[in-house]
Amino acid sequence: MLLATWLTENNKIWKDNAPMKNKNWIIIPVIICFVIIAAIVSFLIYSKDAISPGVTVPDKTSVACTAKTVQAEIATVTEWYDAVGTVQPSTQARIEAQVSGQVNAVRVNAGDEVLAGQLLVILDDLLLQSRLSQARQSLKTSVSGMEQARQAVHAAEAVFMEAESAYDRIKNFLMPRPRPNRTWNRPGPAFCRPKPN
Repeated sequence: MLLATWLTENNKIWKDNAPMKNKNWIIIPVIICFVIIAAIVSFLIYSKDAISPGVTVPDKTSVACTAKTVQAEIATVTEWYDAVGTVQPSTQARIEAQVSGQVNAVRVNAGDEVLAGQLLVILDDLLLQSRLSQARQSLKTSVSGMEQARQAVHAAEAVFMEAESAYDRIKNFLMPRPRPNRTWNRPGPAFCRPKPN
């Protein structure tokens, strides 16, 4: 009440003061008081379940349970559980064929153990068979070409021997032969005789 009297007496001061013209100055202290009260109430509500340091409180669910102790013994457990998951190996190996092609058959299943050299897959080999047939045909052509070349060499050797024989025959025919001494002393025809000086 004293505050209201004082405010009415000093109304002129309050009206001249610019911040006091705005009535919002009352809302700010009210909001601050409301926040402080809400903090105190929430502290009181949520501090009921808090455990003080050094104090142990038993779990509410364990109070209702009864415990039974037994002697430990070795026994076979026959229970098993189904589980769905993916097993990943510790080591992996990438298997690639040396040639590419369509897979006709797979000879092993996932997870099978395999040995070195074991047949794993069968590839479609039509293209490779075709290439093999072409290579065999090329080999036959090359072998027949080699035989023709051998025959050509034999024919060339025969022609060379014949030419060499003809050369030796002509060489022997054209080579001057020594005449016996008696033929030199005999007078020959007049056109073959030497002319006197």
